[in-house]
Amino acid sequence: MTDEDNQALQIISTRYAHAVAETLDGRRGLSQLETHFTRSSLRALASRLPEFSGVRVRLASVRIQPMSGKSAEVTLRLATPTHHRAAALRVTRRGSEWMCTDLIMG
Repeated sequence: MTDEDNQALQIISTRYAHAVAETLDGRRGLSQLETHFTRSSLRALASRLPEFSGVRVRLASVRIQPMSGKSAEVTLRLATPTHHRAAALRVTRRGSEWMCTDLIMG
């Protein structure tokens, strides 16, 4: 992976992590993620929305682990006023675009 590829991966992974936090916080609609998240990732995120309804969510930390030149595992720590939650994204390059191809929340 070139330095340029690594930098692009860092930027897009961080953007996707923020998008997850903003969606759970209610500041971003799921429909805004449709072009960069797979249907299964969107379903996983949508299934968790009710438990975060009315709760302030912020992105506390992000860790990016490149798996290859075409994918990375991204772990997030999401903070609310009363607890923390973990989430993991798989970010995969498809052609010239990066997609969130998997999302798991703890």
